[in-house]
Amino acid sequence: IPISRIPPVVIALLPTKGDSKTQEIYAILKKIVDMSIQANINLISIGADGAITEYNAQVLLMQGNDTQEFLTYDNEIYNVHFRAPIYSGKPIIRIQDPKHAKKNGRNAIHSGARFLVLGNHTVRYDQIYQLAQEENSALYMRDVINVDKQDDGAAYRVFCSTFLAQCQNNGHLDHDKAALFVYLFIFGELFDSFLNRDISHKTRIIMAMRAYFFLSTWKNYIEQCAILHSAKWYNMNKSCISPQSFNIFCSLAESLVLLILAHRNYYSNYPFFPWEYGTEALEHLFGIARQLIPDFTYYELYKVISRVQHRDNILRSENISDIQEKKSAAGYIFDFDTCISDINIEILRSWPSDDDINDAIRIASENAKEFSNFLQMKKQSKNTSYTDPLIPELSETNTNNLLTNEVVPQNITIDQVADELNRISQLENVFDDYFENNDISDNSRHEYSEDLLEINTADADNFIMKTEINYIINNPKTTVLQELNHEPEEKIFEKEGSCDIFLMLELRRSHEAFSRSDRPRGIQTRISVNLNQGSQDKIDRNLANHLVNQLSNNQDHQIMRSRTQRWKGRNQLQSLVNSNKMQVTNIGCANVSQAHPLKKDGYLLVFTDGRLCIAKVIAMYQMIGGKHSFVTGTIDNIDLLSYISVSLFINIYGDSLFSNECIAGGRLYAHLKSKDIVYYFGANVPFMLHSNSLLTLDDNSLEIYSFFKKEETQLHLASIFDNRDINCND
Repeated sequence: IPISRIPPVVIALLPTKGDSKTQEIYAILKKIVDMSIQANINLISIGADGAITEYNAQVLLMQGNDTQEFLTYDNEIYNVHFRAPIYSGKPIIRIQDPKHAKKNGRNAIHSGARFLVLGNHTVRYDQIYQLAQEENSALYMRDVINVDKQDDGAAYRVFCSTFLAQCQNNGHLDHDKAALFVYLFIFGELFDSFLNRDISHKTRIIMAMRAYFFLSTWKNYIEQCAILHSAKWYNMNKSCISPQSFNIFCSLAESLVLLILAHRNYYSNYPFFPWEYGTEALEHLFGIARQLIPDFTYYELYKVISRVQHRDNILRSENISDIQEKKSAAGYIFDFDTCISDINIEILRSWPSDDDINDAIRIASENAKEFSNFLQMKKQSKNTSYTDPLIPELSETNTNNLLTNEVVPQNITIDQVADELNRISQLENVFDDYFENNDISDNSRHEYSEDLLEINTADADNFIMKTEINYIINNPKTTVLQELNHEPEEKIFEKEGSCDIFLMLELRRSHEAFSRSDRPRGIQTRISVNLNQGSQDKIDRNLANHLVNQLSNNQDHQIMRSRTQRWKGRNQLQSLVNSNKMQVTNIGCANVSQAHPLKKDGYLLVFTDGRLCIAKVIAMYQMIGGKHSFVTGTIDNIDLLSYISVSLFINIYGDSLFSNECIAGGRLYAHLKSKDIVYYFGANVPFMLHSNSLLTLDDNSLEIYSFFKKEETQLHLASIFDNRDINCND
């Protein structure tokens, strides 16, 4: 049971090449479970940091093929069914690292390969890029440009209440940032349901399960849009967070509920510290090891692991007030030396009843439904229950295939681990020079080599007196705290269709987990370089990176060949237009040039999924260094783009009226490739937009559309674009 400031103990170290298969990891986990049972050690959780093979191994373990007993939570009304296997009378629960999940939630916004569609609105990188440039923004520019995806501080700032407040103005949401506001609120609450140290467990369940139900609705909405409109426009690989992150977020909610039940039913005297679960303690040990040996080998880590644990013990057990604040913009943040008050300990071991949990599930479900309605994500099914949101579902068939197709490792025993360590210890002479060159004497080399499991009794007693475990042991009887009659989350949507923005901001302020190592949120003197549009100081980082990438990798030949293939396709369009004596300028380059550059809010004629549509440009992305990078300015070559995020208008009457309404609710959106673009009308065209959903074209544009809409012309279009799908290597 993780308790604050109790250091972890390394029992075994196993090397890996980083390419372990799911079944190999599962075999190790199962062996650990078996050995813990033999040693009469009760495991409560098995953590992972989000790697897909580790997650799949956890799924196999949680199926409990070797046991008939399970810890379960079932709610038929909301179709919630969670379970964890019970081994030797105690449950074992999988857990994902909440800080890794928070970074995944932040990185999903940065991904140019995705266009997060939430009903009427979208979540995009350019939204946070714009907010980061505001005066006294909660974000630094380094949080949005040339980012470190593993920066805990940046992930905190994106989901903090201060940045959330930037999406609104005096209680009113900016229309373009409504989905971003909801996204940051719901998933910020999910992550802080684990990381916050002050709130009740019922509140945690509301925070986590709200995200669980919202994810279910989001998945249902995308699938309905794919059926009703196009699977190319809407799919879980482009229109939502990644399937891996999706499953991790759902798993966090499941784990939280099961861990609370496990503590209540089996370890009621011990408080549940959810922030102590996950992989942070392990990462901290590796961080200390890298301070000793920056790039260690397996054997080097084995030699210094006792020293690493001793340093970790000192950091956790003593009140160190002069720890310097983290100065760099990169890496992990650890915050374990903060004392937990006696009052908080009682809050964290005050267990919700089954009725409390069911009520929390009800509130979370209603919140998720109201947020979905607010974003116009309508459920098509009459069944009000939620489906299992996990994707893809791991059926018994898939599990069996996984078990038979992958390599099964040999059984691992402690004796084998000891033999392996003894074998590699023969290499000690090889590393003598290393220790001598690093001024490590024989005395200091072996100073901490004693097994930390053999700490003498006096030291152990002294350590216990300094930690929260002293209060827990001496006060075994839990205190039942008075629950609120009404949870504040029930009042978020008091008025029909509208939400209380101020209440949501207050909830985030009270729920967010703030680390002493995070930088202050906002109130910063901003950048000395003016990045505003039109500024003479403006730096086009994307273009600069693109040029550097081309020069360093000598990719000119490949780029020219790709452009030639695309030009042949567009040249066929030009021939098609010429043969029909149509006056369409620059069709060979989609009417995108230096004199007529493509820009945001411009209108396009696109041929996608066999349909001719009108599209309005929302965001543009360019492939740079293997990533889809956001384009801040204009584009004079359509084939430079890797993705274009657009608002789609489909023809609903004759050739003159187009609609942006989605049958499943909300608006039509798509994340298209450059090869889907037929023609660029321009940004300042006299189109008529009615009620933000109906569009009519001017006479010249209508003539162009009508020509391409002809049946024989569309047959040529299909042939041309199909050939380009074959020729282009995107």
